[in-house]
Amino acid sequence: MNFLVALKAEAGPLIDFYRLNQVHATPFPTFENQNHRLVISGIGRIRSAAATGYLLGLLPSKIEGLINLGIAGHGQLEKGSLFIANRVSFGSEKKVHYPPQVLKSSLPSCGLQTCDQSEEQYSEPIGYDMEAYAFCSVAYQWLTREFVQVLKVVSDTPADPLENFNAKEARNLMEDQVSMIDEFVHLLQNMVAELEPNPEVTAFTQKTLSLHHFSRTQSLQLEKLFRQGLALSVPLQEMDAVLTQSSNAREIIWSLDQKLAHQRSLS
Repeated sequence: MNFLVALKAEAGPLIDFYRLNQVHATPFPTFENQNHRLVISGIGRIRSAAATGYLLGLLPSKIEGLINLGIAGHGQLEKGSLFIANRVSFGSEKKVHYPPQVLKSSLPSCGLQTCDQSEEQYSEPIGYDMEAYAFCSVAYQWLTREFVQVLKVVSDTPADPLENFNAKEARNLMEDQVSMIDEFVHLLQNMVAELEPNPEVTAFTQKTLSLHHFSRTQSLQLEKLFRQGLALSVPLQEMDAVLTQSSNAREIIWSLDQKLAHQRSLS
């Protein structure tokens, strides 16, 4: 699992819990072990966007989970609460990100607004942070949206405003929620594992790509159809027969889609 965290104080409990070792100090502090990777971005949208791009460059494939984790103010939840962002917005930007809520978690979910300055008015019953919008904007260009999630721990509220917040509390707040964070990590990692490349599909796709010229989009469509075929228990030999009867990439994709459409109607 991969994490993007703004501050070392927020990251500390995760670094300790997963026993991460620092591997890079620049351009962004990076910690990892065999199964986890964490990058500290610094505060704000620009740093978040740059660090997210840097972290994506470290990933071995697009089949990876990525979580933006940290503290946030909130207009309704209690201080110390952990929540999932189901809507991430920024100021007057028309585009709004909606991290897919596909995991069965007991954690509450709510909107999150990214701001350039700390929010002190709590005008809506949602969360307020300074990084998530930029994180999503960059991460969605590379990873499957379901794999990109935002988790925040409430640090300040109308009843316990930011002016009373001690920065040293960030570590304690995160530390109190490490177990729940780890539960969510396992849920996300299990979903990612289910979608990891099937060696049989990968080999069959590469064989087919060598037969004709496929565009990037056609290549992705082809692999998706082979995955669907296996899920529908269609033997590879039957799909191979379609390949030999087709004269170009477009015909292969159309023929496979027709064959699987028939199989879907029987399932």
